[in-house]
Amino acid sequence: MAGPRDILSPFNRYVASVTEVLPLKNNALNAVLFIGTTKTEELRAYSGAISNAEIEKISTVKELTDKISKALSQKDIGGNAILPERFYVAGFELETGSINDVEMMIKKAVVDYQAQAITVVFDNPKSVLAKEGFIESFETILNSWDSWAIFTIDSIDEVKEQMKSNSNSRIILIKSHKTGENTYEKNSDAALAGRVIFFGVGKVDGEAKELYGITTDKLSIAEGDGGDLTVSEATKWTDDNNINIYVQTVDMKNETSGMKLLSGKEFINSWELTKVKLDLRNDLIDFRHNNERLGVSDLDESQVRGIIIDRLNRLKINTEDPKLNPNGILVDYIVKSIPLDRTLEDNIFKFKFSIKVSLSGILKYFDLSITGYTDGRILVNEGGAE
Repeated sequence: MAGPRDILSPFNRYVASVTEVLPLKNNALNAVLFIGTTKTEELRAYSGAISNAEIEKISTVKELTDKISKALSQKDIGGNAILPERFYVAGFELETGSINDVEMMIKKAVVDYQAQAITVVFDNPKSVLAKEGFIESFETILNSWDSWAIFTIDSIDEVKEQMKSNSNSRIILIKSHKTGENTYEKNSDAALAGRVIFFGVGKVDGEAKELYGITTDKLSIAEGDGGDLTVSEATKWTDDNNINIYVQTVDMKNETSGMKLLSGKEFINSWELTKVKLDLRNDLIDFRHNNERLGVSDLDESQVRGIIIDRLNRLKINTEDPKLNPNGILVDYIVKSIPLDRTLEDNIFKFKFSIKVSLSGILKYFDLSITGYTDGRILVNEGGAE
């Protein structure tokens, strides 16, 4: 993928220059859940090293096994197969089932397998998007479980207005390549999950996110050159509607990710912020459990602050020699205690921290807040502390 940046500015979303390749591996966030929509099936976990013959046995629904095969056939820039430790498969009846069925699948993956930040791929995304009221409830579930979903769409018309108005959307939309007058490639959502989620690599990996086995559109920058999309058409997809497309003539190596969520937020930035949040939450939960084993019932604010700073230090890039911490994703951070009015009964046993983190490759700070109670409860949220 290479092309003139000045003409193709809608696709080259520069945020900050990247001079050092950092092979970040978000292994804790590479869980993909494939969901069939024709029959109810309990959630199962499979090894990423599964054979093609075994994939065919997972389900009698060809659309579902095709998605799994496409996700597991992705390769990195060196031609090496990208295989996760495991992936998950489940099913429900879209017509008669409930959105609660989907939440139970995500919950089971999190509780039973300790998976985090699940990315969902459906066998029939068009039907899921069209089901009345489903997506709105699904977005709430994704936010509750710090999870994501990838959908292919053939036309901008498939995006409902209420979907565009969700500022916290955790859905990635990817344009299907048109293969005929009314036919489209179907598996770019699964390919994207395999190439990016299974790989577990953050923004500064020095690689274009090319999808193996998926046809990329050709951008038409001169009349009659046979391109699938004009620059203005592509701009409408990407900038006006926050839909990701892959084209042959765009250099994506030096940008943040080349992917936007339906809300317009950069996916990789949001994904990395989720890792920071989950790491903090897990550390604080471990601290609380250790206290309980020692018979200590009350949390100490200064100890909690120390745990927060220790985790953020471990996530921070070593600017003098980035190779010393290849999993670093933070350039900087700020931790502040929030003064509380102790005359209010609700604040007597409460403490709050405001955290600002600067992610690599983007010149801005993101807000997190932590609310703790001396009885052991701790909440970690995105957004500033009130």
